[in-house]
Amino acid sequence: LMLCLFHVFGTVGSWISYGLFGLFGSMAYVFPILIALLFFFSGISLKKARFFCFSILCFLMLCGFAHLISSFSLNNHDILSYYTACAKGKTGGGIVGGTIALGLYLMLSKTGAMIITILVIILCFFFLFEQQIKFLFSIQGILYEYERSDKHVRKRKDYSYCGAES
Repeated sequence: LMLCLFHVFGTVGSWISYGLFGLFGSMAYVFPILIALLFFFSGISLKKARFFCFSILCFLMLCGFAHLISSFSLNNHDILSYYTACAKGKTGGGIVGGTIALGLYLMLSKTGAMIITILVIILCFFFLFEQQIKFLFSIQGILYEYERSDKHVRKRKDYSYCGAES
């Protein structure tokens, strides 16, 4: 699929490229990598199923975000025009991103739609990589670990002083 995006396979590759860019816009470059990773991590377990669901949600929201930041007008409610414009220009979020962006735009305006997509993408990364929010918002990741280890050392010091005095 990746080679089709660069028109290596002739006419059939061009059709596949047109279809992928029409569906996903500029995120069509990421789609073959996502498919390869999902096949690599395939297996039935709760952790892998969660990874699968959040990676797809993150990809779809990235398509919507790509469509929001592109120069396409969201006042046009013809969704099929998103397909042809994104396939020809290889920009935007395709019909998938255009549908998500249009739905959020109609409910929240462009600024609200961008804020929601960014927040959902960040939350997806938290769930994908299992990071704590406190760890991310600390001044440095090392500071958070230092505070945890410092409390543990202070407890040991308190016990050692109590034992030394008696």
